[in-house]
Parts: sequence; C-alpha cells; structure tokens
Amino acid sequence: IEQSEHDKKKLEQEKLKNAMRTNHLRLAALEQEKADENVQKLVDKQTRETKAILDDFLRLNTQLEKKQKLELEINHLSGKLHVMELKPGDEDPESREKIDKLKEELNEKIDELKYAENYNQDLISRERKSSDELREAREVLINSLQSLPRTTSCQSQIGVKKVGELDPSVFLSLCKRKFPAADAEAKSSSLCSKWQNEIENPEWQPFKVIIVDGKASEALNEGDRKLQELKELGQEPYAAVTKVLMELKDANGGRKDPFPELWNYDQGRKANMVEGARHAVMLWNASKTKKGKKSR
Repeated sequence: IEQSEHDKKKLEQEKLKNAMRTNHLRLAALEQEKADENVQKLVDKQTRETKAILDDFLRLNTQLEKKQKLELEINHLSGKLHVMELKPGDEDPESREKIDKLKEELNEKIDELKYAENYNQDLISRERKSSDELREAREVLINSLQSLPRTTSCQSQIGVKKVGELDPSVFLSLCKRKFPAADAEAKSSSLCSKWQNEIENPEWQPFKVIIVDGKASEALNEGDRKLQELKELGQEPYAAVTKVLMELKDANGGRKDPFPELWNYDQGRKANMVEGARHAVMLWNASKTKKGKKSR
C-alpha cells in the first residue's frame, strides 16, 4: 500500500511538472509570437516613415519651385504695374480698368505666395520631426545589433560597421614585408595610429570640387601632399586610408572620428532603415528557430 501511495504521489508530481513545462512552452510561444508581431510592426513603421519623409521631400521641392515661380510672376507684375501707372493717360477708364485688374492679379499672387511660404514651413517642420524620429530609431537598431554576438553580424549582409576606422591588418601585412619580424608589429601599430590620427584631424581635407554633368561634387585630391606621402608607403595603405576618407564623407560629411553605422556590406554603403529592420526580422527568426531546435 505504501509503495502504491508513493507511486501515486510520484505520478502526480510528474503530471505537475509536465503541466508546468507545457505552460512554460505555451507562454514562450506567445512571447515569440508577440515579439514577431512587434518586429514586423517595426519594419512596417520604418517603411512608412521612410516613404513619408521621401514624399514630404518631393512635395517640398515642388512647393519651392512653385514659390520661386510666384516670386518671378510677382516681380514681373509689379514692374508692369509700375510702368502702366507712369504712362500718360492713365486716368482714362480703359487704362484704369487695366491697372485695377493688374493690381487684383498681383494681390492674388501675393496671397498665393504667403500660403506657399506657410505650407513650406509646415513641410520643413514635418520633415525635421520625421528625420529626428528616424534617427532615434536608427540609433536603437544600431545599439541592438551591436549587442549581438560578433559572428552573427559579421557573417551578414547588413550589420554595424565602425565607419572611419582603419583596418590594422593592412599595415601589419605591409610591415611584415618591409621590416624584420621582430619589428613588424610595433612599426605596424605606429603607422596605423599615425594615419588614424591624420584621418581624424579636422584640418586635413584632401578633397577637391569637380563638375560632373553640370553638377558640383567632391573627389579625392590626389595631389594632396599627405596622400602623396601615403602613396609612397604602398598601394594597400593608400587604398585603405582613401577608402575610409570616402566612407566618412559619404556617411556623414562633417564628422571625422570613427562612429558605428548601419552598413550594407555587400554594396559597401550605409544601409537604410528598411534594410536594417528586415535584417532584424531575419535575425529574430533565426534565433527563434535555433531556440526551437534546442527545446526539442
């Protein structure tokens, strides 16, 4: 009887454990579903916000063109009105009617211009607000991706790159060829630090303005004294430093110190928020699959 009671108690404990395990798995599944939904909402939100910013930008350009056109029309009408008012015989009914009509048209254009200016200010405010929100979301995404294991982001098309930071291996490879093995590492470290400091120096701006298809753009000034000095070191360090300079200029024109950036490694450029959000979904789904396999 004692054995039977013991077995019965043991069976009840097993049932309780199984029920708790089932409940835990059910809660975990619900949490995963909720997380999936939240991540998908993030993707949808970022897609909408990116499109909204682009739409506002296009509308703003259209409004600015309209404003410029109105200003030209107002100047033209003002000049025409001034000439008509100075002409002799402006008191006859026909001339007076023309002047009044011109004044009315001018006032309408001025009202249109005021409306366009107010609308432009509204668009600028909305664009600024959307840009701020998008920048904050981008920072959150960058911080989240940085917290992942290094292997996860390094093997992906999208990840976080330290823009403006030199790759020390380029200088180490060069120094191993040029110096004795015992000195190579120290020489490499010294050279890498020197050129990292040069990159971060705000006074060094090795760029020149060129005109391409009628538009001004910046390009490397290959005649720059420091770039010439760098080229004498070798093609690899020259390519590494100039690549970092161009990445800094393209990613954030005014910044010289290294900073983390959402990056598309396949295309060698700054990734947009839609790419980043989709990548976050992919990582989450991969993590969910991995957890599911472990629990089996």
